[in-house]
Amino acid sequence: MNNRATEILLFRYFVHLIVLLAIIILLVGYFVFIKPGLLKLAPGASLDVKAYQNILAQEKTYLSKAEALNTDYQALDKAKLEKLGSLVGSSLDETSLLYLFQAINLQYGVAPDTLTYSNSKGITTIKTTFSSKDYFAFKSYLKALENSIRLIDVNGIQMSVIDGEYALEINAYYLE
Repeated sequence: MNNRATEILLFRYFVHLIVLLAIIILLVGYFVFIKPGLLKLAPGASLDVKAYQNILAQEKTYLSKAEALNTDYQALDKAKLEKLGSLVGSSLDETSLLYLFQAINLQYGVAPDTLTYSNSKGITTIKTTFSSKDYFAFKSYLKALENSIRLIDVNGIQMSVIDGEYALEINAYYLE
């Protein structure tokens, strides 16, 4: 084909070529820009309005419960709150906890061979080993831990009555 024939062909089908080019540009724009955005709006996708409405409803329920708890807290007797603070430490206070533990040890004549403690999420874990030939004294010692002013939980006991060796794992709680 020569140049003249190409010009006549383009002139005759110019409108058709422009329409075809416009359709191609629109299709590319749709698949590149519009369709990915629409997929984000589909149910369960990242921009799903109903999912956000459900989350908002859950948050409102949580907020109303928190407000009710706050109202209940404001109505509590301050003396009872102070008493609760002495049972469960108001913060991580290792010194007073170890002092209480040492006072109970001295009262029952227990000299720990080892004593380690660690803190995690409102719980202080104390691990101790000691020797005592008297089993009944050990029972009294456990009773003293149970009746102490702080909330203490004995998680594990290992004992060898023959050797008189005891190992305790104790949890004490505090408010974060």
